[in-house]
Amino acid sequence: MRITGGNCKGRRIVAPKGMTTRPTSDSHRAALFNILDNGLAHEYHRVLDLFSGSGALMLEALSRGATFALAIEADREALRSIEKNISDIKTELEFEFHLVKSQKIEKWTEELLKKVPPNFEGFDLLLCDPPYGKGLGERALKSLLGREDLIAPECLVYLEAAKEDALPSFVGWELIKDRQKGASRQMIFRRSS
Repeated sequence: MRITGGNCKGRRIVAPKGMTTRPTSDSHRAALFNILDNGLAHEYHRVLDLFSGSGALMLEALSRGATFALAIEADREALRSIEKNISDIKTELEFEFHLVKSQKIEKWTEELLKKVPPNFEGFDLLLCDPPYGKGLGERALKSLLGREDLIAPECLVYLEAAKEDALPSFVGWELIKDRQKGASRQMIFRRSS
């Protein structure tokens, strides 16, 4: 796996060993950021990466100009991968990074509030690539999307799920992109007008 665009394009991404995570492929990441950067012309500076795994999605955002990133992950191998990957790009880019080591979705908001700076303007890109078939992404997003102190008004939300998973619904948010590729479904949401 490699970063597909931005200042660190071509940089190798270390993935956790074993079968506990399912890294987003290079082609999926390239397609997502092509949509964000070109199709939607969305500017993102503050990125939240839920179920971060190797941190590949967040690394793409940092390489392409994000200046603040926060990853949430529980798996030990994945945490080691994230720390190694962040260390590798820190020599080339300037950004602030925080890591929340947590399994309990119910505690995430509390943990996030401890990590964001005072007068935080909210995340403007939320990346969510949870384990498939467990409803974790929908559950995590429902706990965060109503938080005005954490989610910026212009925030876009990316959710990856299994192709056969039911389409989630979030109050006050609309689905603007729904793309199926292989066994996965890539969805982008924004606030309803």
